[in-house]
Amino acid sequence: MSTSPSHRPPEKSGYDSHRAAGASTVSPRARLVSPDLARGLMLLGIAIANITSTWLAPVGDEPDLAAAGGIADGSLYDRLAVVFGALFIHVRGVAMFSTLLGYGFGLLALSLWRRGFPVNGARSVLARRYGFLAAFGAVHMLVLYYGDIMTFYGLTGVILAFLLPLRDRTLLIIAAVLQSIALLFLIPMIMFSSEFDLHGSLDFGSYGEYVAVGGITLIGSLFVFPAEAATVAPVIIVGFVAARKGVLTHPERHLRVLWTAVGVAVAVMVLVGLPWGLSMAGWAPAGWAPRLGSINMIVGMFTGPGLVAAIALGSLPLQRKIDAARAAGDEHRPGFFTSALIALGRRSMTGYVLQSVLCVVFLSSFGLHLVTPGSAAAGTTAGIVVWLVTVVIAVVLERFGRPGPLEWLHRRLAYGRAGLPRRWSPPVSGRR
Repeated sequence: MSTSPSHRPPEKSGYDSHRAAGASTVSPRARLVSPDLARGLMLLGIAIANITSTWLAPVGDEPDLAAAGGIADGSLYDRLAVVFGALFIHVRGVAMFSTLLGYGFGLLALSLWRRGFPVNGARSVLARRYGFLAAFGAVHMLVLYYGDIMTFYGLTGVILAFLLPLRDRTLLIIAAVLQSIALLFLIPMIMFSSEFDLHGSLDFGSYGEYVAVGGITLIGSLFVFPAEAATVAPVIIVGFVAARKGVLTHPERHLRVLWTAVGVAVAVMVLVGLPWGLSMAGWAPAGWAPRLGSINMIVGMFTGPGLVAAIALGSLPLQRKIDAARAAGDEHRPGFFTSALIALGRRSMTGYVLQSVLCVVFLSSFGLHLVTPGSAAAGTTAGIVVWLVTVVIAVVLERFGRPGPLEWLHRRLAYGRAGLPRRWSPPVSGRR
């Protein structure tokens, strides 16, 4: 980024710490491919996880096995689906979601920095944007899916807005402290693992009953926010710092960091996810499952940065082609499947909420109830089908040049009809 006066933030704006953290050295780039690809794939994991662990979770099974979708009549397909889910699905999607939320927050903060917003003005924009995200999540939790995560993300984003001027080192210390608290949760969870019910079946007699539970859950989520923050916020902060440093913007400069993150993710999946899945499938001692399931709830969050890093590394050749074509005044079009993932990734909020709509209509006990609960393979298949429907809708919207309706509404509410100004200017009153 140029350091000419026109690109510097206002004096004493609070962004001097951003400059010290390296933000001023991160040059802007054409829209990145890897975050959109990661969001598109992330939604597949979220669809399978939510459907197997809630919408189609069996009632009465062991908690861990029920959270994985259940095994019907000793089915081999169900056992394989359980192992697959433990390795690649459960806690993986939300870990990616959290990392990408932090990264997106950081990119927006840098965009405001380049536009010359003072720290208070940037805080106001960020707090408004993520406050509306929390509101969207509250409505989603109340009327569609009590397992919503957007409410938590929105509230966390508002808090991050007040941490905006902090240096990277300070932010990482905060993340480390929160992660240490989360790891302390593991002690009682492991000791009393059999008493932790890790699933919640959506076996309700009516939609009204379901909404009532959603309301109770929404109120309760405010009380468990600190515990959830200790578990999830660390990777959000890591994503925020990564955006400041341009880890995904210029991955070729951060190969060591990216490969280290990939290594951590692989280690967690192999050392925790695999034995957990084998235990639930009956191919390893059954006593492992409750404790490994508890460990996966906390340590599984470590996979988020690594999975995002793996996608960034894998998409690096594509990003180079896109950049080269843009430099030549041309446009490089990715293949159909990649373009479809990108289309969904650009509409991730719409895709996420649309999953809940489809599940309410077609899978819920008070809806059409097209799939019988209790089979991990059936639940996994249902998750893939639901995800594919959202992909098709995203592709159609992309073809017609339309944003996701929720993304459009979110931006309109957060930024107003005119959107963000290209350059910040003080209010007419002269106040800053």
